[in-house]
Amino acid sequence: MFEQYEVYALSVSDFLDRYYKPDRYKGRGEEYAKCLLASHEANYERDGYDIISHHDSVTGNVVAYFGKSPPNFTRKSYPVRLRMGHRKKESEK
Repeated sequence: MFEQYEVYALSVSDFLDRYYKPDRYKGRGEEYAKCLLASHEANYERDGYDIISHHDSVTGNVVAYFGKSPPNFTRKSYPVRLRMGHRKKESEK
């Protein structure tokens, strides 16, 4: 269902660190971040994948984690690609 949105990460925790907007994840405090991580880990265990909505994703798009990564995957080998042009210009606000 979300295969077209697949991104790579080392774990659910790494997935959130890489793709969740920082102010909506760890920016809300340590307790909130722990609860959010536990919720996403439970979703992954239950469904075999986890998603981050376009509202919460640093890419501006839905992203999905399926727990598999290419051989020799590292965080540097697959940098996060941000969607360009998704912020409104001052004149559009």
